[in-house]
Amino acid sequence: AITGDLDEKGETLPVDAATLGEKVQTVFFSTMEYLVVPKSQLVAAENAVEELARRYPNRRLTVIGVRHLREIFYDRRLAVRRRAGIARHLARTAWRKKFTVMGLATILALTLIIGKLLYGPLDKNPRVGVFAGESLLVKNKKGDVIDEIFVGPATVQRANSPGYDNELQGLHYVAFFDVDGDSLNEVFWLQWNDEKTAQPGMICCKSVGEDTLRWSISLRRTLNFPRKPDVKSDYFYPKQIAAGDFDGDGQGELFVNSSQDFFPALVMKLEASTGRELGHYVHVGQLNAMKMADLDQDGITEILLCGINNAFRKACLVVLDPRFIAGHSPWAGDYELTGYSAGLEKNYVLIPRTVVGDAFAEESKNNIALALFLEQARRNFFLLIRDASGPTPPLSTRQIMLYGYFGFDLRAQGFGTHDDYDLVAEKLQREGRLRRMPDFAYFEEYRKTMLYWDGAAWRNEPVMNKWYLKAREE
Repeated sequence: AITGDLDEKGETLPVDAATLGEKVQTVFFSTMEYLVVPKSQLVAAENAVEELARRYPNRRLTVIGVRHLREIFYDRRLAVRRRAGIARHLARTAWRKKFTVMGLATILALTLIIGKLLYGPLDKNPRVGVFAGESLLVKNKKGDVIDEIFVGPATVQRANSPGYDNELQGLHYVAFFDVDGDSLNEVFWLQWNDEKTAQPGMICCKSVGEDTLRWSISLRRTLNFPRKPDVKSDYFYPKQIAAGDFDGDGQGELFVNSSQDFFPALVMKLEASTGRELGHYVHVGQLNAMKMADLDQDGITEILLCGINNAFRKACLVVLDPRFIAGHSPWAGDYELTGYSAGLEKNYVLIPRTVVGDAFAEESKNNIALALFLEQARRNFFLLIRDASGPTPPLSTRQIMLYGYFGFDLRAQGFGTHDDYDLVAEKLQREGRLRRMPDFAYFEEYRKTMLYWDGAAWRNEPVMNKWYLKAREE
């Protein structure tokens, strides 16, 4: 009989001293002649045998102490050499140790289960963020929750509100990027504070598993519009965030689109690792969507934004080069912003209202671009544009929407309309309020009325901003 255990080198390990006497007694009264014990417990086992032999002199048991497994094979009292097939040998071994094998398998399974409960999923790389309850649930690519971050009910409520692109706004509230080279993404998110506390929005960064934030900043900026006294607050509120190495310098950066209630909008470039500001751009009107795309395949990922330019009362499309984020958008009238130079937009496009929107000029002040959809494979994108809106029918009951299709060269390729747009157009025609029906021929002419900013004047052909070109040359 043999008692004890082995380590990975084949050396014997002692058994529980409290049970050694019971094991010796069991073998002593069996038909076995030898008991193998770890060398370190030889004396204790022999003492137990001597005590039993005094009481039962007719019984015999020889105790053999071994330090290594190979000693058993070399001791002819213990080992008898027999040839057996490998399959038979393995089967016998497994059968003899069936309870040990089952026990080890059970222990291993329980260890894995406990380890998973304590440690969580093995994949700790965050890829997805879901807002629920009062938290941001951070998940890996398999959907396992690997971190839970308290963000408050105000953030969750806004994140779970549908946007004009039929996606939850929360998809644009969280971003991921590895800033320290450990192959694990950091988590970046936009946070709204409780409106009752009248606090600005925030941008936060955290590493998975850490108890504290890596960094956070408040969205505050004092801007002076001397002829717009309603711009009093320095608080801004976040809309979208994007993280990546967009400018191709090997370092991660964040782009954040935020705004006040009506205007202005603020686009910020931040260093992803620290939150340090690297630049910002002010826009005289809301910017409702932000997407990223390499428009000219030069390795630089442009920032595309759409919304409205309040000064010109027109929907707009803005293209920023991530290397040049500065200045303010084109303006006119009372929308002067002091302390800022002309913006370094790569491209700036104004989109006039259609004939239907113009018919509501006394009821609706402007059109506006609400959402932007990329079609990377086709190298184009399209905008969702509301041509008119108002508090009374049909503006209050109809979605007077159209889609504007653009190539990555920013040329307007065509326009499509919603059913409500068509119904309102037909109604206006019956009432004699429409100078022309917006049919295919009309939109072929209309797409040529897009206005492109060259830094000094508006043109009807795609053109780059001269201030951007100058900055790029420097």
